[in-house]
Amino acid sequence: MLVGLWGGCCPIVIGHLMHRLFLALGVLVMLGACTVTSISSSDDEVARAFQAHRGPAKITLFTTINGNGGSGEHSSLMIEGRQRVIYDPAGTFRHDAIAEQHDVVYGISKTVQDTYINYHARKQYYVQVQEIIVPMQVAELAIRRARAQGAVPGGKCAQATSGVLRGLPGFEGLRQTWFPNKVAEQFAKIPGARTTVRVAYVDDKGVKQIREQQAAQ
Repeated sequence: MLVGLWGGCCPIVIGHLMHRLFLALGVLVMLGACTVTSISSSDDEVARAFQAHRGPAKITLFTTINGNGGSGEHSSLMIEGRQRVIYDPAGTFRHDAIAEQHDVVYGISKTVQDTYINYHARKQYYVQVQEIIVPMQVAELAIRRARAQGAVPGGKCAQATSGVLRGLPGFEGLRQTWFPNKVAEQFAKIPGARTTVRVAYVDDKGVKQIREQQAAQ
């Protein structure tokens, strides 16, 4: 019976199993990219960190990408509704000016925003920034979704990020995925999305600098 199975369908089964194994290994590699214990500020700290946003409502997707091979290492969202927050699932960013509850980061001034991007853009890594202007009610819905989703285990940054976006008005075609690059690829197809990259380099004085450039088409 075993010989018959080996000579018949097992090569197909083994091929299928190997495909699943490679997929699982890919997920495990990705899991190591955004693994951290979430922190939780008090409600008073969150209230004090409120950062009003007075410009157009906007959703920005940040994707940290390994320059050696191009693999996506982390996904997060900056949502600008009546206030500016960053949903940083399983993220590692810390700053004295912020408060954080369940992976939603409050107190995102322009300075903190730049610091957040610079933190992720480093040697061998760059940050892809994709932004789209949305109606205020869409931005507010995205903030509510991020709060409701709460903190996620390490390695689920892309799944959590795409989970917030999936089904938002204007984002109906975006599917939930485990992979940061897949989130970015789908986001880029949304009408009105603008993509730039932030690249880190060291100047002649040995100081880290960040250069913004248009993404390659």
